[in-house]
Amino acid sequence: MPEVNRELLSPVLRFRPWPQGDPVAPWLVDLLDKVQLVRLAAVELELNKNILEAQLKATVQALEIIKGATGK
Repeated sequence: MPEVNRELLSPVLRFRPWPQGDPVAPWLVDLLDKVQLVRLAAVELELNKNILEAQLKATVQALEIIKGATGK
């Protein structure tokens, strides 16, 4: 397998182990009423669901690539 020059690798393709940030600043939450907070919680849960689905898809694809590269 050819050697990869990691400095030339696009940032989009680099491993990023940190989680995504919250979509709303914490100081803004204190200014919202109950209805807005519930709606915001639904938005955050939907965001987390989409991120987890994307991570699962990428993990499955990476596993297929790794298995293909190792012949297992």
